[in-house]
Amino acid sequence: MKQDFLDAVSSLVGRLMEDSIHTSAPSKVGKVENNHTAKLTPNLKVTTDDGREVPYPEISGTIILMPCGAGGTVGFAFPVKSDDGCLALFNEGGSGTDLKWDLSNAALLPGLYQSPGEQVKKAGSEEAAIMFAPSSTITVTKDKIEIKKDDTKITVASDSIKVEKGGTTVTASSSSVDVTSPSLNIKGNTKVNGDISVTGNVTISGTLTLGGIVMNTHTHVGVHGPTGGPV
Repeated sequence: MKQDFLDAVSSLVGRLMEDSIHTSAPSKVGKVENNHTAKLTPNLKVTTDDGREVPYPEISGTIILMPCGAGGTVGFAFPVKSDDGCLALFNEGGSGTDLKWDLSNAALLPGLYQSPGEQVKKAGSEEAAIMFAPSSTITVTKDKIEIKKDDTKITVASDSIKVEKGGTTVTASSSSVDVTSPSLNIKGNTKVNGDISVTGNVTISGTLTLGGIVMNTHTHVGVHGPTGGPV
């Protein structure tokens, strides 16, 4: 008889704790204010004594948690929008407070999705960390860092840096820089220390000076008299 009583009390206390103590729950984001606070609705239901399932209520004023440090001056942030998936964390609260594990004492952990997108699958298959937004991605693996924006791609490897834009490619290594492009325009004074090899034609507009001699007006004196100027 005594054991039955203890079992009944234990069962009652257990049910009361289950109904009043909340730890975390998958949720959906509602209205967002300044990307700092938001409403959220837990994806949970309560079964009443008569068997009805009642959805959890919407919770207002939840703080959106972002990974930041150094007093909020260093970190990583992204926009949180209505209908985003998230995780509601119900904080313990201080001793004697009514908000211990209470629904109204929730914080919002954003960026949680059950359906893996293309970038999520790629991160798993390539063992990569990927930051992405519409038409832009930054992919970091143990071998390289890749930045893409539309048709522009920058690849940083341990031995080279490669920039690609349309039909133009620039590859820089510790020993050389290779440029492939339909045209190359340089504005400003240019100095070259070393030899120059040209395959193709050279067109010069302006003054050409070789060894201190201005070739535009240089003439030669020969047996039959001075030559004319360059044509």
